[in-house]
Amino acid sequence: MHGIRLFPLILALGIPACTGNEAPPPNVMALPGENTGSQAKSLEGSPAPGMAHLRILVVLEENGRPVPKIQVRLLWKTGDTDAGRDFRTTNGDGRCFFEITGGTYVQSLAVAPTQFTAPAAELIKRPILTGDVVDYEFRLSPGGVLSGQVFDADGGPVVGAEIRVWSMGRQALEKKGDKTPDVTAQTHEGGVFTVGGLAAGDFLFEAFAEGMTTVARPGGEVKSGQVLDGFVVRMEPAEPLLGSVLGEEGEPVEAALVVAGMVGRFTKRDPGPVPGTWYYPARQRVLYTDSDGDFLVPAIPISQMWAIEVRHRHYQQKRVSLLPGTTLTEIELLRGWDFSGKVVDAKDTPLSRPFLRLRGVQERERRGQKNGVFQFSGLLTDTEAAVLVYQPGFAPDFAWPLDLTSSQEAFLFRLRPGLPLGGTLVDSSGQPLSGWRLELVETKPSVATAFAPFPGEGPLHTFGLASTQTASDGAFLFLDLPPGEKELKLWPPNGAPFREILAQPGRKNMLLELDLDG
Repeated sequence: MHGIRLFPLILALGIPACTGNEAPPPNVMALPGENTGSQAKSLEGSPAPGMAHLRILVVLEENGRPVPKIQVRLLWKTGDTDAGRDFRTTNGDGRCFFEITGGTYVQSLAVAPTQFTAPAAELIKRPILTGDVVDYEFRLSPGGVLSGQVFDADGGPVVGAEIRVWSMGRQALEKKGDKTPDVTAQTHEGGVFTVGGLAAGDFLFEAFAEGMTTVARPGGEVKSGQVLDGFVVRMEPAEPLLGSVLGEEGEPVEAALVVAGMVGRFTKRDPGPVPGTWYYPARQRVLYTDSDGDFLVPAIPISQMWAIEVRHRHYQQKRVSLLPGTTLTEIELLRGWDFSGKVVDAKDTPLSRPFLRLRGVQERERRGQKNGVFQFSGLLTDTEAAVLVYQPGFAPDFAWPLDLTSSQEAFLFRLRPGLPLGGTLVDSSGQPLSGWRLELVETKPSVATAFAPFPGEGPLHTFGLASTQTASDGAFLFLDLPPGEKELKLWPPNGAPFREILAQPGRKNMLLELDLDG
């Protein structure tokens, strides 16, 4: 990560000495938190038998001045599950010291942010051996600063609210659920807050206060040392929502995925006080039902209409809308249909990890297993569904229409080797034509008994096999085509279709000559 330099003297480390509430692992020497007194000599001496030294220097990037009294964290691991962390505080010279047991797998080092400097970290991820000495230097860059005010629904300031800031974008944060914030602060008189120490890059923050939730969450991008001022964070009264998910026969549905959020949240955002900043609506909640089928959404603004989507592999997906102020809900799921099978070659040998796409009233993607077996579960009723399958080296195939109104027997896809189609594109004087796009005209499948057209693109377009581009020498190549004559469109760079020709897959040395003046 930016801001750290690894010195050449790196050999190996072990389990760190622990302090605080964590019990030290076996053979660990407990050390005080700062480099004072007896540690001064340890910084210069050799490791004790069975131990190793980790020496840290923290300075400012702009002038090299040491940063005293800043916390450094060491994260370590032994075996598959045993893990721990240790903290040190730098002394007046910006230095701190860990003495650790040799042979431990060290995960990372991190320097905490301050109001003036951004955090820094280094992933180590390797075992360190007995007797080694490791020197790290962290050069801290100025941290970004955010400031503004927090107001309630009536326009009054919210004093004592906690400000939590994450160094990531909106989508990334919502996928990680309740991730620990990178920086925190509190609002003071007038709802005013200032929070510093942000790493350069994306940020998003919220205010937290009892009985309320943030409905205008500031986010955007901050540069190193940049001050972004003028944020107005709005909060509204909020209530928890207790819900339950049941099957058709009243059985609780355990481990169902529940996604709850304001209707229209994916497209809604308002400009922030500084270019490149925005206000986003209240955070969506992603959680799972417990063994009783219950779930709890911690805070929903009482003035907003929210929607809940519930998914489970054995049930049909369902979406329900909640009127403002709803605090209880019960959601019933219908059993879903299954479509499963196997993908093999012409000799019935399973094809490993094939690609599959489900089309129709629902869109899903799958990778088959190593033995070629695949399964789509919890499907909606669909009498015109299509499944497309592809494995590199083979021509793609499809099954359509599929009647997804009952569970079916295992379906067998038997793929045939794909054929190439290649050659060279030249003009009438034999000069290569580079940058031309060639596209196969794929006739969509049709079945006389079908009540609806084939859903979506055909197999060649779906798996990216229907187009290519000529190289500098005019060469082009299609792969994994099915047999049968194909219509080919030729497109010049930045132009309309120039010509259509017929070509037979199986050839790799075609010479296509175009009269550009004709």
